Order: sequence, then C-alpha cells, then structure tokens
Amino acid sequence: MAIPMVLEIVFPPSLVLIAASVLRICGNFYHHCILSKLRTKGGKEYKIPKGGLFEGYVTRKWYMSKFEDLPKEVKAVIPYVF
Repeated sequence: MAIPMVLEIVFPPSLVLIAASVLRICGNFYHHCILSKLRTKGGKEYKIPKGGLFEGYVTRKWYMSKFEDLPKEVKAVIPYVF
C-alpha cells in the first residue's frame, strides 16, 4: 500500500526517521552523563542512578540483591513478571 502523497509532503518518512534517531541519541547521551557522574575516579562501588528513565524502569530484583536500602517506590519494568 502506497503512502498518500499529502502525508509524504507533510511528514517525509526520512525526516521522521532522522528526528526519531536524534531524539534517541540525545536520550542516550543524557543517560550516559547521569551514569558518568556516579563514580569517583577509580571507584568500584555500585550506586543507584537517579533521574531520567532510571526513576521507573529498573530491574528491581537485581537492585534488591545489591542494595538493602532500596526505596520501596522503585518499580519493576513489568510488575509481578520482570
């Protein structure tokens, strides 16, 4: 099925893909910055990242095994499943 000509003029598929890629790259860079600020130079300890998608989408089971003082409001990706 072909894309109607009007949609191609308003939202060219390549432009939509480029915008989505730029958004993804910016989000990735933001989360890398958060992670880079966690450890001091040469530090080896685990720390819980805060901010961005780290606030709600974490693997709760892993965090619970590493941190005894994990806040109760941290939820799993798929509650009761993963």
